[in-house]
Amino acid sequence: MVFSMKEEKQVKKSVPVGIILVLIYVALGFLGHLQSFQNPAIQLGPKVFMGVVGVLYNLIGVVALGFVFYGILKRKRWGKKLGIIWYVLVIVLGIVNVIFFIADPSIYDELYTSLVEEELVGFMTSFMRFFVPFTAGIGIILSLVIVIYLIKKQGYFENG
Repeated sequence: MVFSMKEEKQVKKSVPVGIILVLIYVALGFLGHLQSFQNPAIQLGPKVFMGVVGVLYNLIGVVALGFVFYGILKRKRWGKKLGIIWYVLVIVLGIVNVIFFIADPSIYDELYTSLVEEELVGFMTSFMRFFVPFTAGIGIILSLVIVIYLIKKQGYFENG
């Protein structure tokens, strides 16, 4: 197929629907990390870290996802690579965290105590027994889909 210069620019500038969906997912992650600054906490294996470690994790997430969003939007290969690295880490951390959470669902009790009244801590633990594995499972699946999509979408990205 032969394109004129104008048609070639138009084809090059069009953004595939899959990339738009990836950008939406990245933006939602970015906003989630921003929102998490209100009550910063992160589960890393068998422990839930709050305070400075939670803030640091969210800061890293905001910066990394900001770069991923910009890099993918601007069709940069480094954006694709950073996105793949980030979402592989999300997958690994999600699997590890679910394993430790299933082994000991009470690891979030300290966090609940700081957020809700004491009589609700038991309810939160039972609710989270379903909620954490469910949401982590969805996040792992979506992250895996994004990693596979970014790997297969070679033609979209330019050098740089």
